[in-house]
Amino acid sequence: MILIKSVFVEYPLDMTVHEFTLGKKCGRGTPVELLYHQPSGEGDAHYVDVKFDDGEKIRIFKPNEIEFLKVEV
Repeated sequence: MILIKSVFVEYPLDMTVHEFTLGKKCGRGTPVELLYHQPSGEGDAHYVDVKFDDGEKIRIFKPNEIEFLKVEV
């Protein structure tokens, strides 16, 4: 799991778009944690778990864009 800054996904079938950015309020609440999960094997999809300030969690499968946090060393 990798902590990320933002995630964007577009679903063309129902024409919805979701964008979640760490700490930026949206319609569902404020995302406090965005965790990227890499595929672990053949047929496995990558996904992002989004946790909101009210404790709600959602999972975004096959995101279109991911912005990783930059860590300075």
